[in-house]
Amino acid sequence: MRLVTFIALFYFVDAANVPRSSNLPCIRYKDMIPTYACNYQVNVHAKYCKDTTIYKTNSTCLCNNINWLASVLGCLSCAGNLENKNIQGVKKFCRINGRVELSQDQVWFAYQRFNDTITNASLTTQGTNVTIDRPVILLSLEVELYRKAYGKYLGNFDDSIYYGGAIYGYWAVVLVLAATINWSNCIFQNRANSSKRCTRLVESYLLLPALASKAHAETLSLGPIEATIPSRLEALILGMFAVLLTTMTFINTEPVDDDPIYYTKNHGQLRYLVDRSGIISTMLAPLVVMFASRNNLLQWLTKWQYARFLTFHRWVARVMFVLTVVHAAGYTKLLGSFYLGEMEAAYSKAGVVAIVASSLMLVQGVLYVRRRWYETFQVMHFVLGLCWLVGCAIHVNELGFVYFVYPVAIIWGTDRLVRITRILHFGFPVADLQLIANDLIKIEIPVPKSWQLRGTIGYAFIHVLKPKYFWQSHSFTFMHSPTSQKRMVCYCKVKTGLTSDLHLNLLSEVNNNARIKVGVEGPYEVTSRIVQTNLMVFVAGGSGIAGIYQEVAFQIKGLVQNPPNCIKLIWVVRDSSSVNWFHAELQALQEASVHVMVYITHGAEMTPVSRLATDEKGIGSGKNSLRPTPSLTPLDGGASTSLSDLMSITFLYGRPDLIQLVTTSVTECESSVSFTTCGHPGMVDDLRAAVCQCMKNTPNKTIYFYDQLQVWV
Repeated sequence: MRLVTFIALFYFVDAANVPRSSNLPCIRYKDMIPTYACNYQVNVHAKYCKDTTIYKTNSTCLCNNINWLASVLGCLSCAGNLENKNIQGVKKFCRINGRVELSQDQVWFAYQRFNDTITNASLTTQGTNVTIDRPVILLSLEVELYRKAYGKYLGNFDDSIYYGGAIYGYWAVVLVLAATINWSNCIFQNRANSSKRCTRLVESYLLLPALASKAHAETLSLGPIEATIPSRLEALILGMFAVLLTTMTFINTEPVDDDPIYYTKNHGQLRYLVDRSGIISTMLAPLVVMFASRNNLLQWLTKWQYARFLTFHRWVARVMFVLTVVHAAGYTKLLGSFYLGEMEAAYSKAGVVAIVASSLMLVQGVLYVRRRWYETFQVMHFVLGLCWLVGCAIHVNELGFVYFVYPVAIIWGTDRLVRITRILHFGFPVADLQLIANDLIKIEIPVPKSWQLRGTIGYAFIHVLKPKYFWQSHSFTFMHSPTSQKRMVCYCKVKTGLTSDLHLNLLSEVNNNARIKVGVEGPYEVTSRIVQTNLMVFVAGGSGIAGIYQEVAFQIKGLVQNPPNCIKLIWVVRDSSSVNWFHAELQALQEASVHVMVYITHGAEMTPVSRLATDEKGIGSGKNSLRPTPSLTPLDGGASTSLSDLMSITFLYGRPDLIQLVTTSVTECESSVSFTTCGHPGMVDDLRAAVCQCMKNTPNKTIYFYDQLQVWV
């Protein structure tokens, strides 16, 4: 019995009983299930072709054999009549499996032959040792059992596609809801109901906060294990996705009693599970690639940041990998001693390539590796992704599921094409690089005319056109130069890889300056513009000032039609030297109605000269030491920067009390206030937590929070 079970399992695991052909259409088995069941049952009881067994069928020979066709039609009509849908199922079966087109006359002639022999009960069982030339008559109870077993087996293929479609339906609902809410907020900026308690509670408890503690942008680490925690909203979306996926994977996989195909319930249920996991895993692939695409229409649709889609990309990819492992491990168990023989097949080898590539992508895509060897990660992710794509396409090509792989190639190729188009449209200008601090590089790039008047707020990917680096792209938030609209400015923190090499090159240059040809892929604009409120508070940290400054400049232009608005800019820097490299920008802000406060967290020997602005109460300055000095210490012996032309800017020592900043700003505003931030992840998380808490405690005012920090690597 054990040997029979293994042989039967090999027959069905090898999928010899389902269609196999290059570029096979995605098949729905519903109409063919009775034909498949009758075909298998007839082949158990009779032999019509010399080279056909129950474990290996020659469908072309069978479909051309009038007695096999008569036996199958008789099986299909065991209930008393031959329905048209069953006739169409037989025709479809022969067309797909045997490449034989049956005519209606052939079908009726075969059915008549069966009716002519139906009175001969001795033909019920013939055996499979010799080839016969007569139809066989099958027992009705046995027909029903085979049909039920095949309904579960082949119906599982259909169900898997439907359940995979349900998962896509879930994501469609999520994205449509996000689009509806965010576009409504964008179109109707003065939300009448935004101060209602229910709206505040949803925002403060669900839409804005981190998952549990304050940590969201900040990295949590345990030795070499590093991770960023999804926000509460992201965790809810992913959690519901995981529950739905688990349900869709296990639902309707109960085995059939007295299964004539698998013999044991465990083997039957395992087969249903591994088929389901493999199909759903393949169906998830387009979603994974879409979420990772830079030129993603879903960003525009939902007005969500690219960082959020990357979070979805990683977690859906991990779930997809788990399903792949279940699929591979389950088949390995089902094959048993036939495993080595089955692995000789091309589609099996391709499947191994795909799962090995995906496992390597999962390992080298962890945060610890991405941050320390980003360039290596990029190359390996690209190469391994291609290996997975080719391996998966070959693996599923003969089973009709390659049409779920085509969208992956289309999405990936389209994204790459748009990237190249953006670079070519921008051109390849010569950028001016300057080392303005020990760990900070300033990059000034001439921009084409299409950039000069558009006031774009966002980020771009820069390619340094040197043989060693041209294939790399690094993202930077940019701002337009305050002295010329014809140039964009990026500030680049010195880390490892490209930035470290640029740092060493600049150290060897005169005045730490260099000119390098670059390519720019962009602009990628921020997906959600800031709503104008009575009070607008911008909080930046270090080099995060670039995007914040550009946003402030944009809002200043908007204030021409709305003079009552008040803008505050808080900039937290490590030492006073930062004012040197941002002096021109700060000076430009003095001409606008912007209240600027600069917090210097280190270097007590340098102190601000300007008095506190009249609106500084409650900003947390009471804990800061204020001592006047005539100038800021220069960088590396360079000329000092005088503060005489920055008298309207408030300089303070220490760190801002963000809780007090939020509380005071909410108190001071007439009816609405917005907080926009970009900087150190810890500062961003603290400000987010303070805003969420204030939302809960302030009943009658509208509060917005905008996080422009995007943690990608």
